[in-house]
Amino acid sequence: MKALLSDVAVIAKEASMELNPDSAARTVCEKVFEALNLHDLVLYMKHSSTELRQEMAIGVKGSFSHKLVKNPLILPFGRGVVGSVAISKEMRNIPDVSEIDNYVVDIAGCNSELATPLVYKGKLVGVLDSEHPKKNFFTKSHEALFQVVATILSPLIYEITTPKKNIFRGSVF
Repeated sequence: MKALLSDVAVIAKEASMELNPDSAARTVCEKVFEALNLHDLVLYMKHSSTELRQEMAIGVKGSFSHKLVKNPLILPFGRGVVGSVAISKEMRNIPDVSEIDNYVVDIAGCNSELATPLVYKGKLVGVLDSEHPKKNFFTKSHEALFQVVATILSPLIYEITTPKKNIFRGSVF
């Protein structure tokens, strides 16, 4: 648990040093990927009122150096583990994805999945997802770190996805 707290402190510190929400979100994802030695880490952002879209990935789905999603998946709410998390707004730790009826194969050979909702001011803004080839890979420590990271990421994703209002429009200086 001590290492987990240390990881969270490093992640929060490095994210706070970034100049904009997009780079801060990327930094958070990179640090989580490294700290937990994950196979992949995918950030889905709310694409519409009923869909999520893969926006950032590290590992197998994305590129290890560029973090860009090569073939972004668009998931309707309710489809697969990620889509069900979008509806329930509750984390899901799936020890064996072969037991899930509506599992969506994104990366061949993955056997377990952890998906965490990103909720800001009561509204879903995205889902953080990771898959791993090993069954039962994700532990309570993974869950705890993902929950803390969701708290850090949610306002950043909200900032990235919310249109900005010009509060000075019409003002004369």
